[in-house]
Amino acid sequence: MEYQLTSAVLAAHVGAGLIGAFVAFPAAFFARKGSPLHKSAGRAFVLAFVVICLTSYALDFQELTGVDIYRWWADPNMFRLGFDMPIDIKLVQTAAITTFALYLAVSGWRMWARRRRHAAGRSAPLDVVLAMAALFAVGAFVIATWKSADWFSAEGQSVSALSTEHLVILALGLVVAGEAFLDLRSILTRRAPRYWWFVHMRRMLLAEAGLLAAIALRCWPAPDVGLGMALPVAAFVLIGLVMTVRGLRAAYPN
Repeated sequence: MEYQLTSAVLAAHVGAGLIGAFVAFPAAFFARKGSPLHKSAGRAFVLAFVVICLTSYALDFQELTGVDIYRWWADPNMFRLGFDMPIDIKLVQTAAITTFALYLAVSGWRMWARRRRHAAGRSAPLDVVLAMAALFAVGAFVIATWKSADWFSAEGQSVSALSTEHLVILALGLVVAGEAFLDLRSILTRRAPRYWWFVHMRRMLLAEAGLLAAIALRCWPAPDVGLGMALPVAAFVLIGLVMTVRGLRAAYPN
């Protein structure tokens, strides 16, 4: 029972990742913007991200506590088990990365709801919670990475043992921190982004780049994992720049 349920959670995690990266996102990307297909595929992409992130949190929690997922509701004492252990730095990093992804996908999808609320002079608590969670996750990842560097130094290893993967994720984390800061500033000062569509596009592209980087982290052959993660990020940054130029030219043809 325990093995079957854990395997089902893992299968849902992997399946949602593949559907989001290779079905939902391409459908939304190539569909006419604002069309029913674009909207439906976008919702499917965000739903896939929610499944990815929830199952990731579940698997991390199981690894942290040693408590099988099926016991979460079967054992009333479950929450007392395993917490005398120090928290694994790698798990902190993994949970932080998951939060980056959840923030980018959900906040990017919510841009149009935010625009409607802004026009009505209102804001949603969910947007504040998402931005604060993203900033907290970035801080947690930076601290965990710093602790990793301390550990390498204590073991007599070069801090350069922190791999390219860490640098790619840290760069994405800093971008996420900037996005979250802009969200909070916009909400607290009631200043709308100049181009809502640009924020939406940017975050959905970043979410897809992060998802492909995560797939590369698991599947790309060593020792070039960092390169495999950096390639989709660089590619989607370039795509974003091209789409931005095209969008601005369409908005200002003269």
